[in-house]
Formats: sequence, structure tokens, C-alpha cells
Amino acid sequence: MVLGLGLVLAGCGGLRRDLDDLCEVAEKVAKDKSVPVERGAATALSRWEPKTKDGKAAQRALQSAHPSQVSELTAAAAKDAGIDGFRCDALVKLSKSANVSTDGGGLVGSSGSLF
Repeated sequence: MVLGLGLVLAGCGGLRRDLDDLCEVAEKVAKDKSVPVERGAATALSRWEPKTKDGKAAQRALQSAHPSQVSELTAAAAKDAGIDGFRCDALVKLSKSANVSTDGGGLVGSSGSLF
């Protein structure tokens, strides 16, 4: 399920660099044996240091989503920002490894928008 994100950007170059940085962080976290697999996506988000205003907004929004949705929401945000074909295999792996909760907590707001 892809949620609408409503991200409006003047240019996507900075966000693209931030998302590439997130992917690099996710690759390092995926290799880090000290990080429990179910905490991988959340750990990657907490270690990520976005440089742009849009990247920081994305980080805050993604941190409020369930870890199992991080990869999907990141790809949707990239697409909404005009960044076609963004995919981070390490983030996909970390999101799939997240412990899926059934309580419905930590998901996107009732508007269905991350931003």
C-alpha cells in the first residue's frame, strides 16, 4: 500500500543526495551485527543526517511511521519529489525485517500524508 505524501519541492537535487546518504547509512546498518534486525530501519533513520530542509522533514516523518513502512514511504516520497526509480535495497531489507506491529500505532496521520 503506497500512501499519498503531498511533498512539494522546488528542486529535488538536494533531497536526492539526502536519500542516497540514507541508503548508504542503511547499507552500513544492514552489515552491523550489533543492530537487532527488527531495529534496523529505525536505527538507519536515527543515524541518518540529512543536509536539506526537505531531507530533515522526510526524516521526521519517516521516524513517525512504522519501521516496516520506511522503504515504501521513502520510495513514494522520492517519486512525489520527481526522483524516478529511487530504490535502496538495503532499506528494503531493513524494512522487511522490522517487527510488524498490529496495534496500528506509529503510522502516518489521518490525512495519509507524510509531509
